[in-house]
Amino acid sequence: MISNLDYRLFLIFSLLCLSASTKAQEWQTFMNRADSLEKAGAFPEAIEVANQALKQAETTFSKDHPSYARSLLRLGSLQLEKGDYSDAKINFIASRDLYKKLNLTRDTSYAEVLVGFGVLNRIQGVATVAEASLVEALHITKQLKGRESLTYINTLGSLGNLYSSNQQFRQAEKTLLEVLDLRTKKGDTGSNDYANTLNSLGLVYLNLEDYVRSEAYFQEGLQIWERLLGVNHPNVGAILGNMGLLFIYQGAYEKALIHLLKAKAIQELKSPGSFNHIVAIINTALAYTRLKQYKTADTLYRNVLPMVAEKLGATHQQNAIIQNNLGFIAEAQGHYFVALDQYQKALELYNGASGAETMGGAEMMSNIGSTYYAMKQFGRADSMYRKSLTIMERQVGKNGLRYAGTLNYHGHLLSEYNKLDSAVVKIANAQVIIDQNLSKNFLLQTSSGKASLLNRWVPFIQSSFDIASNHPLRPDAAKLAYSGSLFLKNLLLSQHISLFGGDAQNVDNKLRLLTDTLRQVSNLVATQYTLPIAQRKNLDSLEARAESLEKDLARQSAPFREAQRALQVRWEDVRDALKPGEAAVEFVSFPYHNGRQQTDTVRYLALVLRPGDVAPQVVPLLRDEAPLRRLLARKTGASTASTLYVTRGFELDTDQLTRGDSLYQLVWQPLDKLLTDAKTVYLSPSGLLHQVAFAALPYGNKTTQKAPRYLADRYQLRQVGSTRQVATQTKGGDTYQSLNSATLYGGIHYDSVATTGARTGAWSFLPGSEREVSQITQFIGPKATLITGSAATETAFKAQSGQSPTVLHMATHGFAFPDPLVAKNDSSAGVQKGGNTFRQIANPLFRTGLLMAGANRVWQGGRPPLGQDDGILTAYEVANLNLSNTKLVVLSACETALGDIRGSEGVFGLQRAFKMAGADYLLMSLWPVSDQVTSDLMTQFYRNWKKHKTIRAAYEQTQAQMRQKYPPTVWAAFVLVE
Repeated sequence: MISNLDYRLFLIFSLLCLSASTKAQEWQTFMNRADSLEKAGAFPEAIEVANQALKQAETTFSKDHPSYARSLLRLGSLQLEKGDYSDAKINFIASRDLYKKLNLTRDTSYAEVLVGFGVLNRIQGVATVAEASLVEALHITKQLKGRESLTYINTLGSLGNLYSSNQQFRQAEKTLLEVLDLRTKKGDTGSNDYANTLNSLGLVYLNLEDYVRSEAYFQEGLQIWERLLGVNHPNVGAILGNMGLLFIYQGAYEKALIHLLKAKAIQELKSPGSFNHIVAIINTALAYTRLKQYKTADTLYRNVLPMVAEKLGATHQQNAIIQNNLGFIAEAQGHYFVALDQYQKALELYNGASGAETMGGAEMMSNIGSTYYAMKQFGRADSMYRKSLTIMERQVGKNGLRYAGTLNYHGHLLSEYNKLDSAVVKIANAQVIIDQNLSKNFLLQTSSGKASLLNRWVPFIQSSFDIASNHPLRPDAAKLAYSGSLFLKNLLLSQHISLFGGDAQNVDNKLRLLTDTLRQVSNLVATQYTLPIAQRKNLDSLEARAESLEKDLARQSAPFREAQRALQVRWEDVRDALKPGEAAVEFVSFPYHNGRQQTDTVRYLALVLRPGDVAPQVVPLLRDEAPLRRLLARKTGASTASTLYVTRGFELDTDQLTRGDSLYQLVWQPLDKLLTDAKTVYLSPSGLLHQVAFAALPYGNKTTQKAPRYLADRYQLRQVGSTRQVATQTKGGDTYQSLNSATLYGGIHYDSVATTGARTGAWSFLPGSEREVSQITQFIGPKATLITGSAATETAFKAQSGQSPTVLHMATHGFAFPDPLVAKNDSSAGVQKGGNTFRQIANPLFRTGLLMAGANRVWQGGRPPLGQDDGILTAYEVANLNLSNTKLVVLSACETALGDIRGSEGVFGLQRAFKMAGADYLLMSLWPVSDQVTSDLMTQFYRNWKKHKTIRAAYEQTQAQMRQKYPPTVWAAFVLVE
């Protein structure tokens, strides 16, 4: 819900014709002292001094003097800021009445009383009185001072805040932009008042769901206030609270909580019981709610209720917000009758408080509709959704995210009604709105900001998958699902590539410097994470610096802005790009939606597209991924953690190959009949399908054939991150003749000297890797650079950033630790020693990597030599390099295709990192393969590349040749990802 920053009254004191008496000077001293204390945020002390000024005015001038009226105004304004609203109202009314009695209603001081009274009534929710007071004050100041005066500008700002409070956001935007323009023309930038206007505009754009502009205004206002007022001033607390609310809207709940706890602490210290303090508590509770810490949130809400009743009144809008949020907690825990009662109580309070249809009330109606939906009262749910959508459309139009969310819920409801035509239309419209808003708001977001925003809204896009899975024969549902998958698949990865991808051709020195600086800072962040927690220094400030640089880069990067406009690849574009004999298979995995929310059950379907199709074909595969998980599980008693270090040490069979028939029947046979005319199949895996060696799936009837056949015999399988690439592929220059340079790493000394036997927790020397890179280097000739032994350092590898070769070949050990939250209950997780620092890091890009020279020292718990890298090249560090000149990366290590699987973004590991760095093709492994056969496979690949011209043809030929010599445990291990 919406917080409002209390408009500070910056009173402009006209000079009074005072006697030069000592008492008059004392009165002026008290007034000046109150001003100083106010600016310092010391409101209790300021109020005490203002009371002394009031007494002095009574003694010196009498109660019927303008100075007494001004003293009342000064005291009331301070009480307003502190949150003593009852006392403030008494003093404002007394001051107003005295000015009227003295016939001074055409004076600016009287206008200032009206402003204070208007702001007070806005806070207390009495909108009509607030507007009347502010409009009258605006009229007086315009006549007396003109539009360019600070008095007029401040009053206009108060009116803009009233429009915002009343949820008239477009009117508020217009008014506050005028205020900002007037302040700028007056040279008032960088002032207290200017920061206040920035904060107000930030709040308006937050509610208009323009998160980029909102954050920009908040950040600028925060910098001004911290400079002028210090970090603990209530104004700083207010803007921090608004920023926390912004992060909640964007789904960055942990970040939101940090800001809100700071805001709450400042208000408790400086202005306890004020409106800003109340809002900080409510929004902190909201952050805890989004983090599913319901008990903490519930306690905060119930503790603040008496404060709302005392300070603002039992019928105030904030009370309605609390009741609504308590309803959400009840609903989230399945207490639907309690939730319904809370929501209805909230709506009655809110409508009574606002006196008009508002977005807040519409959201409460949507919540009521969702609760009725969960209770299977479909008629009532339908009615509430329709009312909510009608109000939202009138208030903010049909293009907002909150409108799209309610539209999506209504579509789900209609699908259960079997009103499928209407359901698909609504969900399709919601998807378009969400796609457009995400594209717009991604422009100046950091990588983490994009991820949070996407995580919040991806369930709504996934609604199309539910519809298609339940109604696979509907062409409109199939089109919608394919469009949704095209938008989501590797969305964040494509955003990163588009941001950094122009490095090689970038001739803008300023932009190149910015990119290089960001990479340097990111590398410093990486270094800090690889240290034990107690040894890390300045990590927060480094991460903040990296975020700031990334925003600057996005703001200035023309290729990135252009990529935003090119996000909307349609399913028709993919179809039209397919040639005769080609097909596209877009696998989709998604959490099943039970109508109200997503569940833990993961479903799978395939979307098949062929040239000339009028719509994609939907093939439901799994209603639960448990059978797939069982088929892909390693041998009993062996986990990823316990087999991690046998990479390239000996041949390790994988159980999925012994279950190939079952895997084929589960994930491919259902769609095979749609591919009868296909020779080339572009396939985009999802979820656990990233671990499947599709080429090795058995194909055909073994009983009638001399030898088993595999999918690799039937199709040319081309694995892509998203079939979107079929429509956007611009790759070229992958012929052997285009190989200008190659750098090969192998025969690496993981200790200071080569060792042939493995010690506990140490990485052993790989003699096969040395032979491999030596043979390939001889084959390529002068264009190849061989780096072995102790020279194959992490530092040497990173030095290639910005000037990387056509081919990077890494023959070494690789590692991929599981998620520590998943692995902590795994009894086998501690079988192997070493790498404990990397094992415990939450970010999966730190838990996958390659081993370089000297790695054993740090891997076994030591510290790297002073000023040197640690020898452990993590995926995070790779991602921060510029490898945009590199056409092919060969990771001749084991399990280099593995990592955490993160929804529509796929595998977070080395393959993602090298793609982020700008490489085109990746040759990687799904499971461990022996040192010798890996060497054979790799040398054969380069021979075939020279003979068969392209990287793809070389891979396919090598795989065919290896099938004649080795079992699938060898030839199916390596996959080529485009």
